[in-house]
Amino acid sequence: MKKTALAGLLFLICFALGEKTAHAQFSIGAGYEYTQFSLNGDRHEQPFDGFTAELGYTARFMKRMLGINLGAAYSFSTRTNGKTPIGVQTTQEQAVTIPLRMIIDLPVNDFGLIALGGAYASYGISGMHCYQLDGPDGKVTVRYDYLQNLISTDDEVTGEILDNMDLVIGESLFRRHDYGLLAGAGIRVRNSLMVSAEYRHGLCNRYKDAGEGELRRNSVNVKLSFLF
Repeated sequence: MKKTALAGLLFLICFALGEKTAHAQFSIGAGYEYTQFSLNGDRHEQPFDGFTAELGYTARFMKRMLGINLGAAYSFSTRTNGKTPIGVQTTQEQAVTIPLRMIIDLPVNDFGLIALGGAYASYGISGMHCYQLDGPDGKVTVRYDYLQNLISTDDEVTGEILDNMDLVIGESLFRRHDYGLLAGAGIRVRNSLMVSAEYRHGLCNRYKDAGEGELRRNSVNVKLSFLF
């Protein structure tokens, strides 16, 4: 509740600043997102590929050279790992992220050089592990939703196969929420397009149990945005 109220307050501040200076600006963009999880400081071998789409609102002031941007972004990330002891594993995650950025925009003719920094908070709306295993009658697909604690199968799966998966049935190992810091740069073309790259450094341990270690999510996204 407090986070929702804070986000609403920040939006009202941005809206008020934008109306007062007559430099309020919306943006809509989409792009590629590369995600790397780290466990106890060591990077996982398999990165995630995906895409992101974002709607943003920017209030500009000081001759449009400074701005405060509040956004709402959707992201989809996936990876496939064929090196697990139990077979091919596909992992997917969908999340909604609220970034808050301070923007510096240095105009150069019809272009603008953009530098940005800030923080973000995200919430997982779906996450899935999908294993393809050799069952008694051939391939069996087992889906383990680690955010909603559900397991479903294409066929009836024997207890022996589930035991080999080494998963805790009915318990979620991962947190839905995440938060961290962000920084990036971009180029604005006139006042209609912007190409940007942004790095997000996760500060939240995605494992619920600290005994599992420190699992953090870091990502880079490259995005094309339309400004209006």
